[in-house]
Amino acid sequence: SWNGTAPVVRLTPEKAAEMVLHYPCRRLVLTGGEPLIQQKALPALLRLLPEHAVEMETNGTIMPDTALLKRVTQFNVSPKLPHSGNNAVKTWKPDILRRLAGTEKAWFKFVVACEDDVRAVLRQASETGIPPERILIMPLASTRDELDAMRVQAVEWSLRYGLRFSDRLHIAIWDSKKGV
Repeated sequence: SWNGTAPVVRLTPEKAAEMVLHYPCRRLVLTGGEPLIQQKALPALLRLLPEHAVEMETNGTIMPDTALLKRVTQFNVSPKLPHSGNNAVKTWKPDILRRLAGTEKAWFKFVVACEDDVRAVLRQASETGIPPERILIMPLASTRDELDAMRVQAVEWSLRYGLRFSDRLHIAIWDSKKGV
């Protein structure tokens, strides 16, 4: 049963690679928490999966080292906006975002609740060199009803500002269920 806390599982790179190779898909998505916290351990795993395209989900607060920058196929960066209520010094790292944008491997996802949030995304993107065509906006929602209410508006903002829209499929499918 889900108690809100994921169990800690420790795997050797060989065991992790064996588990990944069990599936016929050749795309590996590294997610977390923040997978870059473990970036020193990742090359050993990725060497065992040379045929895999690798996507990394990150919040954009830790810069990948040179080896990961070369090996990762795509970075999915979800930075928190400075006005999100999070500590902006800890969650908004313009230099790292600028460097990730410069790789041309990064896509940037932002959660928005209103049109002012979209304008803030565009301001912050401009300051960090994030190209608008690599920005996805996602409606702020934690339930299916909230998502249904926000989706059309978020699509309209995407069209108005030339951004991409990203739905929140986990909410659309499972509503507010935890642990899925």
